[in-house]
Amino acid sequence: MSYRLVIFDFDGTLADTFPVFAENYPAIAERNGLKQFAADEVNALRSMSTQQILRSINLPLWKLPRVTLDFRNAMNNNAASIQPFAGIIESLTALRADGLRLALTSSNSEAVVRTVLGAQVCNDFERIVCGASIFGKAKKISRIIKSLNIASSEAIYIGDETRDAKAAEEANIAFGAVAWGYTRIETLQTTHPQVCFSHPRDLQKLRQTS
Repeated sequence: MSYRLVIFDFDGTLADTFPVFAENYPAIAERNGLKQFAADEVNALRSMSTQQILRSINLPLWKLPRVTLDFRNAMNNNAASIQPFAGIIESLTALRADGLRLALTSSNSEAVVRTVLGAQVCNDFERIVCGASIFGKAKKISRIIKSLNIASSEAIYIGDETRDAKAAEEANIAFGAVAWGYTRIETLQTTHPQVCFSHPRDLQKLRQTS
């Protein structure tokens, strides 16, 4: 399939934000009455869907806005320590050079995105839409597609969680799953992504179908 527009998730897809998440989770969990988890439980969590994780840590939906804000603040406070995954910048540059249109939507803040990716890379994105709720990405994706006058069949959303797959489905576009993020690729494959990427440089496979 040929795509004209590639929309990216940020956390776990373009940038390695997990160290900041892990470092701040204990305090945020204690403040919000969530279940603590040990280091050896991380692999089990990475094999779960987003909904399963929420149940596992005893996070009800009504607490999500407050907890999301806590993590967003933690990311803002630690933005300087967050790095893009190795190979991401090169792949984004190659996609843009080949004429693909790029966009981004994230639950993180735009300030963090711009700090981590830098001004030059961010200028390659035609839309950067941040602050989406944890299950609110589908509307953001649909608005991006409409604003850029792209057919849904010509767009793909790249992410690392089952909620990203669900957002792509709800927005009626293809989903590309990455293997280096929060969720194990075996779990993401159960969502039937159109494309799977084993390494950030594999994103350049999209050049061959553009």
